[in-house]
Amino acid sequence: MFAAIDKSTWQLIRQGLRKKKTAPLGCGISLAPYVTRISCGAQNDVRSAPTSTLWHKDFGYTGGITKKAAWTSFITPPLGTLRYFPLSEGPENCYNINKVPRGHYSVRIYFGLVAEPSFDNEPLFDVSVEGTLVYSLPSGWSNHDNERAFVETLIFLENGTASLCLHSTGHGDPAILAIEILQVDDKAYFFSSSGFGQGTIFRTSERLSCGDQNSKFDIDYDGDSWGGDRFWSSIMTFGEHSDKPITTKSTIKSASVEPNFYPQALYQTALVSTDNDPDLTYTIDVDPNKNYSVWLHFAEIDPSVTGVAQRVMDILINGDTKFQDVDIVRIAGGVNNALVLNTTVAVSGRILTITLHPTMGTHAIINAIEIFEVITAESKTLPEEVKALQSLKLALGLPRRFGWNGDPCFPQQHPWSGVDCQFDKTSNNWVIDGLGLDNQGLRGFLPDDVSRLHHLQSINLSGNSIHGPIPSVLGTITSLEKLNLNGNLLSGKIPGALGGRLLHRASFNFTDNAGLCGIPGLPTCGPHLTVGAKIGIGLGACVAVVVIATCITCWWKRRQNILRAKRIAVVLPPCPAYVYQHRSNSRNAMMSNLSAKPMHVMFDELFCKEIDASQWQDLRADSNVLSFTESEELKQHEGVTSLITHTMDLTMFKKLKDGLHACTWFDTGQYDSDEVVSVLLTAKGRKGCHVYSVHNEDEQVIADVSLNNFVDSVNKLLVTFEV
Repeated sequence: MFAAIDKSTWQLIRQGLRKKKTAPLGCGISLAPYVTRISCGAQNDVRSAPTSTLWHKDFGYTGGITKKAAWTSFITPPLGTLRYFPLSEGPENCYNINKVPRGHYSVRIYFGLVAEPSFDNEPLFDVSVEGTLVYSLPSGWSNHDNERAFVETLIFLENGTASLCLHSTGHGDPAILAIEILQVDDKAYFFSSSGFGQGTIFRTSERLSCGDQNSKFDIDYDGDSWGGDRFWSSIMTFGEHSDKPITTKSTIKSASVEPNFYPQALYQTALVSTDNDPDLTYTIDVDPNKNYSVWLHFAEIDPSVTGVAQRVMDILINGDTKFQDVDIVRIAGGVNNALVLNTTVAVSGRILTITLHPTMGTHAIINAIEIFEVITAESKTLPEEVKALQSLKLALGLPRRFGWNGDPCFPQQHPWSGVDCQFDKTSNNWVIDGLGLDNQGLRGFLPDDVSRLHHLQSINLSGNSIHGPIPSVLGTITSLEKLNLNGNLLSGKIPGALGGRLLHRASFNFTDNAGLCGIPGLPTCGPHLTVGAKIGIGLGACVAVVVIATCITCWWKRRQNILRAKRIAVVLPPCPAYVYQHRSNSRNAMMSNLSAKPMHVMFDELFCKEIDASQWQDLRADSNVLSFTESEELKQHEGVTSLITHTMDLTMFKKLKDGLHACTWFDTGQYDSDEVVSVLLTAKGRKGCHVYSVHNEDEQVIADVSLNNFVDSVNKLLVTFEV
């Protein structure tokens, strides 16, 4: 079994102990890793070529605007939209991805440019993950086909949410093309109790596939899904005429194993030094005064090396020997076997140089290189106080230009506007000790949740239009020493806990609030109802009036329907009764067409007559019939020719009524169920009367039922009724 070797283990190997570290089974390896990919700005899920990778439609953002994206690099996925954040959206904007299982993740954020002429400058901004600043976009990032097109971090997510924030630096509006959150093994890259802790973040500085002609993702190498689909930049030479690429098709042993799951194909190419320069040297620009984790990948694929001691190297980083007498064949257990060496170095300058110097044999070899910036995760703001600030943001109606997204206190370079923080050693978290939102045009109210800011020492909300009472719980903040609420629209009595504080040299200012009372310098409070009580009484009275009016209306309508049904039932002949759910055109449209003609009676009834074709044509040609359709269903039943007339004047109604002898039909969509049932119950005792069919609201025939069962059918299809 293969495992990466750190420097301490390397010393044991050199002493002849040759101890192999077996990679323990990572958490959840038997299951598929959690994967989420977001196409920012997309309104629908999309798939990208050539692997048909699924990108979910945009979600989890705090603001921003959707724009068409310009493709800046072959590395970035070919997606058509992005989300950009103008300064009017605030200086901090975030994506908060919820329901992410606890674990170790590769989080990748792709950047993009807006595809519009007015957006001709690349934006420069900062990126934070879980409140920790991980990247600042360098000038010229959009002109390089390399890792500058995205930022990738390895991080532990523990609270079920991934928070990714973009912070404006005043150099253009931040824009984001896509997000990937890919689960990896919990112990990948030595993230364990014996290695890096869960408070450590790796940011990928460089990842090289040596000797490969094409840059690739793990998926292109047919890599394991638990590898995090890493991107490998191809490099064919470290320097002109100093090295050469070699390849093999031989199987590489011990490559794709836990916890890092490197693809086998990564070790099938390499760079080998030449006689022009026996050393292999690679140099990368880095940020000064930071720590870097370096991972060096080897497999002896050179056919000229077949055994132990034929190639031995020393490995130096910035001139310091980190690994001595590296014999790949001996350590890996043979040729075509994978070996990974890892060390962490502190870099004070801006250059990190890796040198492989052969001590036995004439040439050096290397297959791949990974370099990560090691970042210590920042302590977060106390969660309870973050929630209190979010509640205050909503209650005060804070303008979007404030932002107030992400963590209030971190990154330290980007705290929330109007919020002061201090570190609390007791909880090992940052807390809020000051609010300064004076003269900001705020028009909301003070919520009770402000009392959850237990560490507040000063509040300045003066010069706004904040209304309502001062929450009594504000007096429970014992650390509060300065409170400026002057120049607002506050009302009610000053809470006693605050009024008493004036005697203990606290600095409180409540002036220029016409509705406040209860302390010296303000009006005396009289016996009056609170604003809440007044609102409650008013709402109660309104509800009572509405309930009474509704009851009276329902009683009157029910009474009229029953009387109307009884009048209609009187004219029923001893004949079948049809009940049919009528599908009519828009009644409003019908009324608009007839608005110019005198209207006396409006009916939705069907009168069936056994008439010949000439009589039917006469009825169709009658100018008094204003609107009608033919019911083919009833025409086919027992030879009855039917006429459905939606609207007719009184003369036409009388003409049809006098000749009525076949049937009467009621549109259950226009009559209350009480009315229909009353009519049919009146006809229930008549010999020969029955119901042919009952239809539901979707025009589907439920059943052919007898009149005796009709009441039950209507009760199920329409509404509960009483007869």
